[in-house]
Amino acid sequence: MQERKPTSPDEPRVQQNAAVCVYFTDKEENVRYFLVGRHKNPSLKQGLGRYMFPGGEMDEKKDGSNSMKAAIRELKEETGLDLTERKHPLDDKKPINFEFEGIDNSESKNVATYSVNLGPLTEEEITALKKKVYPNSDLGVAEFVRENECNFKQKKIKKVAALPSNMEVIKKHSLHPAPMTQTHTTPVPTPTPPPPKKQIPTSNVSATPSVGAFVPTRIAYKGKLTREQAKEILERVAYYHFQLGYAKVGITYSANHDQTEKIRKTYEEGGWDTGTDGTNQAAVMREVENLLATKDYKDLQGVFAILPITTCAHSGPTGKTTGSWLKQDIDYINEFMDAKGGVVLGWQNEYTPVNSYAVGRGDIIGWDDKHCITPEQHQYVIDNLNKLEATYRLKDKQPSYEEANPKSAQSTKKPTPIETKETKKTASPSLLSPETKKLIPPPKNGTSTAAIFKTVGTPPPPPKKEVQPLPQNAKADEEAVEKKLQELIEVLTDLNKKLEMIVGKLTEIEQSLETVSSHYRPR
Repeated sequence: MQERKPTSPDEPRVQQNAAVCVYFTDKEENVRYFLVGRHKNPSLKQGLGRYMFPGGEMDEKKDGSNSMKAAIRELKEETGLDLTERKHPLDDKKPINFEFEGIDNSESKNVATYSVNLGPLTEEEITALKKKVYPNSDLGVAEFVRENECNFKQKKIKKVAALPSNMEVIKKHSLHPAPMTQTHTTPVPTPTPPPPKKQIPTSNVSATPSVGAFVPTRIAYKGKLTREQAKEILERVAYYHFQLGYAKVGITYSANHDQTEKIRKTYEEGGWDTGTDGTNQAAVMREVENLLATKDYKDLQGVFAILPITTCAHSGPTGKTTGSWLKQDIDYINEFMDAKGGVVLGWQNEYTPVNSYAVGRGDIIGWDDKHCITPEQHQYVIDNLNKLEATYRLKDKQPSYEEANPKSAQSTKKPTPIETKETKKTASPSLLSPETKKLIPPPKNGTSTAAIFKTVGTPPPPPKKEVQPLPQNAKADEEAVEKKLQELIEVLTDLNKKLEMIVGKLTEIEQSLETVSSHYRPR
């Protein structure tokens, strides 16, 4: 198919048409394709024009800028075959995946083409499928054409001309394709083995790339509301799903074991709202699922998935994680790409070191015995995620979201060196970020903004470890104080985020008032 590289999930001014190739395999192992032939003379309904996939023009009112939605709608309107719910037409409990084939610009109008494989069907199932087809009067024929009825050299089907780009898609999905060359030669790194005293099970990560992909994804959070971060994630989900045609898109997420079980159970039961909530990454996931409930993002329900990595047993965080939990998490991510054809976004932020991911908190504030995930377990996770990233690459040299949207990539900050216990400053962090402070105007009574923040208070500095050993009866008191201080820091951090959200809303209201006042003209 003659195609170009699109720069957004859908471009209605360019992708004016959309089509879908529906195919399956019969008992004789022939691949059969659902094609339509339009009348050569539509007014007289005489003669048979060339064969092509069901499709038609995009309708902005019905489809928006979603070419996949347009292709599914045209399939139903032209042939009666309804795949709107993305379920198998003969088994509504079996999901089907649409693959983006590319954009054909060889004709006067560009056509975004998708394909969907219904798998092997028996003769009884083929008969049942045919009964679901009700072609409209504009079509001369709508039938399931066998691969051996196609003449690829002359671009004909049953001696009738066929759309050349459609013939290329048919040839691609033939049972006897031309040998494919190796597209990814990046060596797979060997994970660093954990110390003998703390053995962690080896994950069975596949060594052969499949249909999925692993893409490191940096989502900056400093000075941003959780909703902004959530929208950035869903923009990438829409790109990889609608633009590149991947069936599902998930993101790695540091979870406690209770969350992990709830998330997986929700997906196993066919749901999409896991109810994940909390602070930091959990707050962003809550906003993502809130957005999925809106009309602008509802098409991504069932596409987006949270891929938990269990870094502790319970919320708090409390309770040590286990090697078996982490192995299950890595295997689950591997299966998400290998069996479900999904793209995994490896969550990073502006403080994540190179070749690492936002998993647990030890790489930020240093390790100690009270952490729920040990340094060895953390390294095990990072090594396996790096192995997946090297193994599962975007197919056919497809551009990542950042490559296709360079302006968005520029706004994402690069990683900065991570402070250790030796290099960390002793000054306590401010309750509100500098960006948030700029949004709040100074009080009218002349009191400085800094004075107001001072009254709120700031989190206490990290507790210093005494050089001299403490008596045994004092160590318990010190640990209790440290625990209380840590809880206070978490409460103040959560308060900071809520204050930022309030400031954002106030800013939006102020901008709206300015807009209204600019249009007001006294009589």
